[in-house]
Amino acid sequence: MYSTCTTKKLLQDYKFGNITMDEFKSIYTRRLKNNPFVLDLVRYIISESKNHKNFIICNGNIECQRLVLMEMFDNISNGVRL
Repeated sequence: MYSTCTTKKLLQDYKFGNITMDEFKSIYTRRLKNNPFVLDLVRYIISESKNHKNFIICNGNIECQRLVLMEMFDNISNGVRL
């Protein structure tokens, strides 16, 4: 199964202060952009959002994952090439 989740190590590195929020976002964004399945999924969700409400739900207690995904949705919706 494919997912937009971060790796456990990446989350732990952020939570324990080994990397900054900017580093977390950069690494996570790069991983998402390099995954064709994720890009197709994001495009599908954007298409569906024209007719249905969509929500981004995160199991973690930090918002960084949702922020990165929302930025990716915005960029693709606005025609920004990733």
